[in-house]
Amino acid sequence: MAKILSYVSYLLLAIGVIFVGLFFFGAMTESAFANSFIIWSYILFGIAALAVLGFSIFQLVSRPKQAMGAFIGIGALGVVILLSYIFASGEIPQFLGYEKFDITEGLSKYVGTGLWSMYILGILAVVSIIYTEVSKAFK
Repeated sequence: MAKILSYVSYLLLAIGVIFVGLFFFGAMTESAFANSFIIWSYILFGIAALAVLGFSIFQLVSRPKQAMGAFIGIGALGVVILLSYIFASGEIPQFLGYEKFDITEGLSKYVGTGLWSMYILGILAVVSIIYTEVSKAFK
């Protein structure tokens, strides 16, 4: 199986190199060729996404004890997002030209959730770095 995957990856790499060569040497200046380059990028992205999902599911099924750490991490991230959603405000910001952006209360709440998530995760990252360095100093 590994040998087949190796051959497939070399084939995809060769096709990608051909497309990149055609693109950079000017053979793909027409929009039809440029569109085929974009479609090829989408195909490669889809193959990579399916491979990641497939191998991740295989690892979860084959090693359930090691997967528990991943589930704990996903749960913790879910708690952070839930807290962020609770803290976020749905108030529409008032600034010059805000009417152009078609901001709704829901959109404002989602943006606030993203900002609060970033704040919480950033603070947790700094605290974990400080904790690691301080604990190393006392060992």
